[in-house]
Amino acid sequence: MKSKKLQLMRKKYILIVLLFIFSISTKAQNPCNDSLYLALKNMPLNQMTDREFSYFQETEKACASFNQTKLQEETKKENVQKATNTYVAIVLVSLVAAFIVPFLIL
Repeated sequence: MKSKKLQLMRKKYILIVLLFIFSISTKAQNPCNDSLYLALKNMPLNQMTDREFSYFQETEKACASFNQTKLQEETKKENVQKATNTYVAIVLVSLVAAFIVPFLIL
């Protein structure tokens, strides 16, 4: 009896750990918050080594791409919200009309 409970607890524990790891790995990290990038961003270009400048350029591109993707996702969410609001308004007007029209006909 105890071994079944122990096995069940192990399975639950493994499932929780796997879900936690999966949730961490699926979150896109913001390259704009990279500590080295932020330090290099405040450094004059003529003081950077070639490697630092290369890293700065790559991270700058990644940051711009990340921000563009984020903006597109936000725009998409706003458009979905507007469409949903329009749909709800149409349904509400239709329902009100469906209840009022029979009284107007009488």
